[in-house]
Amino acid sequence: MSSIKRQETKLVPVPSVNKIPERDVDKSPILEAQHLGIDFGGLTAVNEFNMAIGRTEIAGLIGPNGAGKTTVFNLLTKVYQPTRGTVLLDGVDTHNMNTVQVNKAGIARTFQNIRLFNNLSVEDNGLGMTEEQVERLFTDTGHVPSRRGSGIGVKNVNERIHLYFGKNYGLSIESEPDEGTTVRIHLPAIAYEEAVGKEEKHA
Repeated sequence: MSSIKRQETKLVPVPSVNKIPERDVDKSPILEAQHLGIDFGGLTAVNEFNMAIGRTEIAGLIGPNGAGKTTVFNLLTKVYQPTRGTVLLDGVDTHNMNTVQVNKAGIARTFQNIRLFNNLSVEDNGLGMTEEQVERLFTDTGHVPSRRGSGIGVKNVNERIHLYFGKNYGLSIESEPDEGTTVRIHLPAIAYEEAVGKEEKHA
């Protein structure tokens, strides 16, 4: 635990239903939600959500499962259009913006859609790999069972793509230690019926 003593941040009222750090009181919030809500049919998923984030503030949104946290992020990023309420980004109403416009204006999000390599450690999945580790993925013959998938491994997936579509297609992995890993799948654009036919042929 850090032994650095930090001065307690004092929250002060602003001309809003929200509070921001005192150090930001002379500036408008960088992001503000006012009376935000959304209904799905007869279900009210979010109602009267109010929030302000000061320009120097790092904020988190916490709550139990089903409280509406992801829905709020979808509202802020315009994945969902609010049924009511206002979202202000640097003082500008985002009401007429779409997801792309809001993203370009400065709001972005990531999705809870994690894909991990079954035969890599937690550290290697998150921090990137050396060239030797990447090469080993394409030559490893081990089968790693998984509750979430077959665990057949990179090598087998790549070989199956080669079998179906030829050597010009397949997986490529770019990775740097301490940076991260990018996996690309190079596949031809073919009709669904043709793909099904190939699957039946190689079954």
